[in-house]
This record gives sequence, structure tokens and C-alpha cells, in this order.
Amino acid sequence: MHRLIIIFTLFISITFQIGTSSEPNKKVVLVYDKNLSNTETPKRLRFSTDPVEGINSTGLEGLNIIGSGAFTESQLDSITKGKASVIIVDLREESHIFINGDPVCWYQGRNTANEGKTTDDIVLNESTALSSINLGSNIPIAYIADKSNGIVNNYEWHYPVTQTVMNEKELIESKGYGYQRFFVTNHLHPSDSEVERFLTFVATIPFDSWLYFHCRAGAGRTTTFMVMYDIIRTGSDIPLEDIVTRHAALGGKRLFDFPEGSGYKHENALNRKIFLENFYTYVSSGAISELSWSQWNQQKHAKLIAKKT
Repeated sequence: MHRLIIIFTLFISITFQIGTSSEPNKKVVLVYDKNLSNTETPKRLRFSTDPVEGINSTGLEGLNIIGSGAFTESQLDSITKGKASVIIVDLREESHIFINGDPVCWYQGRNTANEGKTTDDIVLNESTALSSINLGSNIPIAYIADKSNGIVNNYEWHYPVTQTVMNEKELIESKGYGYQRFFVTNHLHPSDSEVERFLTFVATIPFDSWLYFHCRAGAGRTTTFMVMYDIIRTGSDIPLEDIVTRHAALGGKRLFDFPEGSGYKHENALNRKIFLENFYTYVSSGAISELSWSQWNQQKHAKLIAKKT
């Protein structure tokens, strides 16, 4: 069994190692994503219908959106029970699958193992790794026991017998739900191409659908996309600050509260704030009905350059 573990771990490390990554912790490890402190619900689970006092609630309940971190299969069943139309919105760029109904991912320092890869490469690598796992085999999966500044200091290893293996799309569609994935690097706002894809997606979904947004921890990426969806639906009626505030009150990340210092988290948070301000202007000004996001951005940058010259 130890030989199998060594071979499998070596394969995963080779397959998912990113030579261009600038992260200080380059080791790629298969880890559990499930919430150890609460087996009933995933991290930061919240619904737009949750009662919250002291916020601008205009249009909030009608959004029909859910947000959280990674969920187990049983948690998903409980959360979506009784909802006829559900679309899972997967915001994870990092490679992830489900083993025995538990969410796992290939984790690198600060959860950026696929940063810089194309979406085709990510999907292909996931498929290759998934197909290499034999049912009935013992697979080494770690719990992150200690982490500081995004870097793992200690892993706690487990070797479960693999009974079921599937990617997220397979799991979700087996439940009869819709599935849509957007590839977003942890701690960052979405790229222009993913924003374009999101806008196209939103334009095609039925208004009575529940959208279930999730990333690994249910914080930055999940809150960002819930805010973006809220902007699209209600942005012409309420200020951006009210939208951001109410999603923090529901249990999401406080997107406009910046970490202290000048490290990567501060810079990323600032860039995300600028992105959301631009996205709000794009939608609330009505430009969304006339120009694509990329076209609007190009015009904005051209005007800024013209002013400087």
C-alpha cells in the first residue's frame, strides 16, 4: 500500500506542479475541502432570503441565491432539498473532485495551483487525475492542520478506501441540477473573459432558478460573484456600498475592508474593489445593454490615456 501511495502522490505532484508559479509553497497536495468544525453545513452558508436587520434589502429576497464554501454530497442534498430548479455556480480554478462524496482539491500555497493555466488544461488535468484513481484503492488525502499567511505548515494524512470518484459536474448533474463553472484564481477578481461568460450565463437563466455560488471557503470569490449578480439584478436601484454591505451581513466576506499592511492580500483586495466599482458603473449606467464588458473597459482605458496626454 505504501508503494501505491508514493506512486500516486508522485503522479499528482507531477501533473499539477506549476513551474511558472511564484508562490513560496510549490508542493501540490490532495487535501480535503470539507468543514471539519461543522459537519452539518459548509463554511459561510447563507441564503439571500435569510432575515438580516439594518441593511438595504431592496430586491434581495427575490434574488434566490445561495453562497458557501465547498460542500459534501450530503450537505448539498440538504441545502437544495425542496428547490425544484437549482444551478450550481462553481467558482474554483483549482482542480477539485469528489471522493466518497467528500470535496477534495489539489492544494498549493495560497490555493493557486492552477494559476496561469488555460481552462482547457485545467479540465484535462482534472479528468486525467480522476481517471487514474482506482476504486477500492487507498488514496492519500490530507487535512490542513496548520496554515499561516496562506502557506501550510502541517498536514494530517488519511488513507480512505475509494468507493466513489467523480468531478463536480458529474455529481451535480446526477442530482438533476444545472452546473456552470467559472475559473477564478483564489484571492483575485475574475478575468475579463470570465466576466463575459458570467454575463452571458446570467442572461440565459430562468428568473425562478436558485443559483448556488461556491468556492473553497465561501469568502472572496463567492461573495464577489454574489455581489456581481446582485448588481446585475438591482444595481440601478441601490448604491454599490449597500449591496456590498448586505452581502457581508448575510455572512459573506467584507469586500471593502482591506487587510492591514501592503502584502498580497491588501493589493488583491484593492484591485477587487476597483473591479467591483467599475462593474457597478458598467451596469448601472446602462452601458451593459450597449457594449460588452471588454469593449466598455477598452473605451474607459482609452479615455484615461487621452486625459493623461
